[in-house]
Amino acid sequence: MLNFTVYYTVTFQKENNILQKENDILQKENDILQKENDILQKMIFFGRRIVLFRRRMVLFSGKEDGIFLYIINLDICCNSSFIYLSLSVSSCDRNPIFHI
Repeated sequence: MLNFTVYYTVTFQKENNILQKENDILQKENDILQKENDILQKMIFFGRRIVLFRRRMVLFSGKEDGIFLYIINLDICCNSSFIYLSLSVSSCDRNPIFHI
């Protein structure tokens, strides 16, 4: 009976740790999206930017020492003068990696 209890306690603890990491990743993604939204609001206010097409990809890279999250945004936008392509890659660990 003791082996049964210990096994399930350890199993549930591991599952709880995994769910907590998943929750942390989703919270970081939410923070990144909120920052992106703030930036877009400023861009719209100053340049009247209109997004014609948006493609967002979320990539997970799982390793034993941690899970990394990358968000890739591809936008086709226009303003009063021209149509342009916007590409950005963000990581949950730091600010945007690059933006074109």
